Amino acid sequence: PQANTAAISLLRRLHELGTSDRFLFGHQNTAWSSQAEQSKHVQSDVERATGGYPGLVGFNLAQAHNSRLREPLLEAISKGAALTASWEAP
Repeated sequence: PQANTAAISLLRRLHELGTSDRFLFGHQNTAWSSQAEQSKHVQSDVERATGGYPGLVGFNLAQAHNSRLREPLLEAISKGAALTASWEAP
């Protein structure tokens, strides 16, 4: 199958990273008030501490019904993060 532009760009970036002396840091639910209670969207702890947004951001799709998931997803995309998804059902 043919890869779309976004997939090609991601693969290129990952390849370049793999041949450099840098690394990709990831953080699950980076923009929530706490990991336990995902009720308030806030600035990423990682961004606040390091000045840079995580390169890989994970989201729990068990909250996909939650309209508050949209804003952090769009923020991560706009900041160039690669996204992962998990399903951690209660």
